[in-house]
Amino acid sequence: MKIALSFAARSAVIVALLPLASCGSQGADQDLIGTWQRHHEDTTLRDQYTFGQDGTFAFDEFKADDPTAEDHLVGTYQATDRTVVATATNTPDSKRARLTFSYYASSTSFSSAALLPEGAHQGIVGVWQAVMKLEYLDETGRAPQGSTETDSYRADGTFQVTQTPSDGSPPAAWEGTYTEDSPGLFTAAGATSAGESRVATFQLLEDAALVSPNRIWMRK
Repeated sequence: MKIALSFAARSAVIVALLPLASCGSQGADQDLIGTWQRHHEDTTLRDQYTFGQDGTFAFDEFKADDPTAEDHLVGTYQATDRTVVATATNTPDSKRARLTFSYYASSTSFSSAALLPEGAHQGIVGVWQAVMKLEYLDETGRAPQGSTETDSYRADGTFQVTQTPSDGSPPAAWEGTYTEDSPGLFTAAGATSAGESRVATFQLLEDAALVSPNRIWMRK
């Protein structure tokens, strides 16, 4: 299977901290239902998610320069108001996968791998958690991709991030300072305990989720 977390571009994630319900689409946030699209700067379609009221799921990539590299997933999903778990088949190679991701959806916008507030927050200040995990159901022994993440942003302008890879690798942590570059748009810059520099940009989406600005899909 060639799926390489193209649906999950960021490596932020949390699995155990978000409830996985078995209620299916009937129990999902109704704002999630529908088709969500993301476009390139030239307005051509980049990819899209579809969540059916009946529990059907699809994720489609569009690569005009290399259609053979596209992922086209079809299957079913279950959802709570914080987490989607989808089991799907990649139609180009008939391989199955299970996707687990936190999400944010409103009447107009959607983001997967969204960092969601854990408890009270004031703007970005607070604790945020996210999940993104990809399991290869037909490849015995292949480790899952993704990680778990908890971010703490403090009022003094400092932050700490802890990521735990889904493949069992040791957790990684980084910390530093953040700035608000424009209303609702933040840059966090810091370093890991090993001295590796890292920079991340987040958008506070409707005061309800922290997301990468390029990971926002709009309702079709």
